[in-house]
Amino acid sequence: MPRIYAPVQDSTVDWPAVPFIEGVAAVPQGSATAHFTTDGYAVDNSKHALSVYDRLTKTQIREILDYQGISYIAGDSKQVLLRKIETAASTAKLVALTLTSVAGTALGDSLVTVTVGAIGTAGNTKAFKTGPDPVAVLYRDVPGTDYTAFVSGTDITPDTVGDDTIMVVELNAAGEVLAYGTHALTVKTA
Repeated sequence: MPRIYAPVQDSTVDWPAVPFIEGVAAVPQGSATAHFTTDGYAVDNSKHALSVYDRLTKTQIREILDYQGISYIAGDSKQVLLRKIETAASTAKLVALTLTSVAGTALGDSLVTVTVGAIGTAGNTKAFKTGPDPVAVLYRDVPGTDYTAFVSGTDITPDTVGDDTIMVVELNAAGEVLAYGTHALTVKTA
């Protein structure tokens, strides 16, 4: 469910059947959002729904940042300010997963294991994606649909030939990231 940030922030408007609160709205995952960006709105795919912070004014968000000692630039957008709060929370709450990767059984595969940091709470699942560079996620972000279900200790096939990094997330029952780790992939070459 992408969050949509209006170019005129701290306002409550409706954009054809999409209610905005303090300049922020959320639309269901998979919704067409190109028309928003065309009209100057910012689209953030990192969260599943509006958070309590989304409902605050920019002034209130800046007061929280000041109280927490988190720096920002006076002209930062509401989206940038919110990601600063989310990043600070992530630093405190996100569990680090430690991964290992060895050559898998089939050509091009890698055997990946989570060795440290798994929360393992009942109902949690893991998912992965591969790429040339790690893509950071924050605590309670919702990973994109490009993540695939993952079971530690099983072979994976990189998403694209040449991908050299795996990113693994542990998700709660709501599909939100609780833990995250990356590792260089070792694939079977012969």
